[in-house]
Amino acid sequence: MWEWTASAFAPYPGFVAHPYRDYSAPWFHSRRTLRGASFATQPRMKHARYRNFFPAERNDVHAGFRTCALAS
Repeated sequence: MWEWTASAFAPYPGFVAHPYRDYSAPWFHSRRTLRGASFATQPRMKHARYRNFFPAERNDVHAGFRTCALAS
């Protein structure tokens, strides 16, 4: 399942938008990052560093979040 992160969707260092500039660049710094993949992601695209920028309002994205209890 895709996981929401606390970080803004931003380019990796050295990123160059090519050949399709309007795919990710318009969303840099304006949306939160989704990281990972889901059962619906194509196998060739599954990677721990894979990121996306879907808005939270979409209900067709298999996304969630993890929580953990702090040990006392």
